[in-house]
Amino acid sequence: MDTAIKPMIFYERPVIINREHHRDMRLGPPPDMRYAAGSNSFLMAATESVHAMRDYPVLFVGSPDGKFTMAVLTGLKTDENLFVSPEDGTWRAGTYVPAFVRRYPFVLVDAPEGQDMQIAGDASCAWLDLRGEHKDWPRLLQDNGENTREMDELAVFLVRFHEGMKESREFATHLHSLGLLVPRWIKVQNGKVTSSMENFFVVDEARLKALDPDVTKDLTVRGYMGWIHFHLASLENVQKLARMADERAAGSSAGTAGQPVTKNVKLAPAEPELPPIPQAPRPS
Repeated sequence: MDTAIKPMIFYERPVIINREHHRDMRLGPPPDMRYAAGSNSFLMAATESVHAMRDYPVLFVGSPDGKFTMAVLTGLKTDENLFVSPEDGTWRAGTYVPAFVRRYPFVLVDAPEGQDMQIAGDASCAWLDLRGEHKDWPRLLQDNGENTREMDELAVFLVRFHEGMKESREFATHLHSLGLLVPRWIKVQNGKVTSSMENFFVVDEARLKALDPDVTKDLTVRGYMGWIHFHLASLENVQKLARMADERAAGSSAGTAGQPVTKNVKLAPAEPELPPIPQAPRPS
């Protein structure tokens, strides 16, 4: 019997992988990445920022309990990922695919105290065959229940990403404790209509420069300064998202080719009077 766990983004029917029950499990090639098309942001590990900063705005998000983490922004509308093609479901060529997306259909989940974390898979995923019916797909477990090479590689990836996410939370929460994170909205001006995306934070450069030298040194020793600068440099990609939104709108609306849709897109201090549109993800 499959053990169900709480649903999460992408995962419609996540179940704990059991070495006995799922011994014949096989994994096929994903036909596309449409499963990620309906999310405009993804949580990320801090170590990904060196790659992600080239393509996405790298932002900080917080939770009611005062803990923070990092996320990449992939769209300016709720439920729209500008990096997934609406035509064929492929990820935008030449851009970094976040580990949060690449780990699907698997995820690490908490286990009872004193036990290792467990791997879960989405039973609704078309290319995850828990019963082993697709004999041409590679197996993930051997006849004796031990891992195949593919399963070993998957487990290493999942553990590294899990550890990276923990490091990301520690990094972001530390910046918050230093008073470096400030709330921002992305203001989108489209003709006479102004909308915004809220619930994220950025590093305040003035506060960063005003830090005590010993605090700055500590951030450097921890390896945090590099991640901070990657984050700050990535904010230029907000304009890139605007251009991509224009391209998509022009391609889907007759007679709009060449006409900008997002007249003005910029980061701005939080202003509650503006109507919020998309919500950045919150740490789970």
